[in-house]
Amino acid sequence: MFLSLYEEVKNARNRYVSQIAATSQDLAEMNERIKILQNEVDILKSESKERDRALIETKHQVITELAARDNNRSDLNRKEFEFRQKLATIG
Repeated sequence: MFLSLYEEVKNARNRYVSQIAATSQDLAEMNERIKILQNEVDILKSESKERDRALIETKHQVITELAARDNNRSDLNRKEFEFRQKLATIG
């Protein structure tokens, strides 16, 4: 009777030890996966910051170019007005 109880306890212990080992291995794999995902998140954050910085630079360039275009249009309009005045004076 004690032998069968011993065997039953031994089998249960072995089963629990196996479950603990499997769980420990799963936990280690999950921790490794978490580290990899955290690294990927850091890389993506870095890329996002770089793209945001590039976008801000591009927006700044667009604003600068628009201001230059507006100045050129203003100059052109002023020159055309002066030209028409001179034509009117001549003719």
